Amino acid sequence: MNKKYILTLLPLLLLGGCGQEKEESKTTVATSSSSTNVQTSEFTITSSTDIYPLPDMVLREEEYKVYEKIETLPSVGEKQNLANLSMVIMIQPALIKTREYNGDFVADIQNKDFYLYPWQVERFEPDSNLSTNDIEEIRTILEDCNVQNWKERYGEATDPTTTADIGVWYLYLVFNDNTIESHSGYSPDTDEPAELDTLHEKLMDFRDQKRQEWQKENAN
Repeated sequence: MNKKYILTLLPLLLLGGCGQEKEESKTTVATSSSSTNVQTSEFTITSSTDIYPLPDMVLREEEYKVYEKIETLPSVGEKQNLANLSMVIMIQPALIKTREYNGDFVADIQNKDFYLYPWQVERFEPDSNLSTNDIEEIRTILEDCNVQNWKERYGEATDPTTTADIGVWYLYLVFNDNTIESHSGYSPDTDEPAELDTLHEKLMDFRDQKRQEWQKENAN
């Protein structure tokens, strides 16, 4: 069963998600940036201060904005074995996100796909692949941070004067049977798991490591 259809996130928050199966026909689009952009046939440099190669952004045939499907997936009920993990998604909503600078983590374990730059994920194909060791490392991070014993929700809506119920972080664990374990936080620093900062730091370290590997493989 293909799980990529659930990797979409609120466009309001500039979040992204995966689409359905990869299309055979793909269009490569260059990333726009400042006037200092340097383009070559191999990669596009998109930063005027941190000069390094970035993967080409391969556009999907169409955008899949089906965030609601995450919410409608059945709950896991009893705790599942992480060996059955299909996807890991951690989102930190923000008013402004860029391709390079965001706090999101998107790993499609079932398809061994990884987003080095998880920005508007519903529009673009994954940037990299996951090895068996990578997948085991992700599972170990989740185990070490005890995430399966976290509450489903921490705190209340950040702005009780509005009808919007927007959290400050979301964590989704999707399993092979298409069930989901979800955790979210709405009151920063006042009610959150003790391991939250450690989890996010480790996931970002993992993402940075994968970025560096890609850059090393694709440098001149």
